[in-house]
Amino acid sequence: MARPIAGRLLSAPLLVCVLLGALSPATLRAEPAAGVSAGLYANMVPDLTYLTPMAAITRGKLYAEGRYQYEDLETGSAWFGRIFEGETGDDFTWWLAPVAGGVFGRTRGFAPGVNFDVAWRQFSVAGSAEYVFDLKDSDASFFYSWTEWLYTPRPPFAAGITIERNRQRVLAGDVNAALTAYTGYRDATLSFYAFNVWDSDDDFYVVGLGADF
Repeated sequence: MARPIAGRLLSAPLLVCVLLGALSPATLRAEPAAGVSAGLYANMVPDLTYLTPMAAITRGKLYAEGRYQYEDLETGSAWFGRIFEGETGDDFTWWLAPVAGGVFGRTRGFAPGVNFDVAWRQFSVAGSAEYVFDLKDSDASFFYSWTEWLYTPRPPFAAGITIERNRQRVLAGDVNAALTAYTGYRDATLSFYAFNVWDSDDDFYVVGLGADF
């Protein structure tokens, strides 16, 4: 995913690093311009293939996002938040959007969350995390996360590792890990995730198409 639309393990060191950067007003960028990003992900899990469309809108420092079939099948979610971003020396940049959302459909609930993107030269970490409080069954409340560690030798090519935690894809363990590859053309991206490929009983694949407008 490009600047996270969904996103989901947020590490404590990463969050501390972002917050320390936020303490220095001199590093803040100018107010971001309005923009739209969209993605469509084909999830090919054992015995099931389904699509997850997502879209995000930024206007100034305001952030809004919509997802479908991320938290559950036949389930949508809407998110709203505020953008913080900045940069320091040595090509270090960070972007953070705390959000709150509502989940509706087969799963119903509310959730706090965060999207983030940190980059240094050719290395980046990006993703999102959320905790869904299920209103129908409190025992079904769940922490979702998606995090990508990427190395970009030459844009638009990038490769790395993705770790996710998603209630729809709990297979052998609590989290899934994937080999990840990106390519693209202009404002469009193509991503591929091969999850749990070292375990033929629990492997699955995700292909994503994304674009910025």
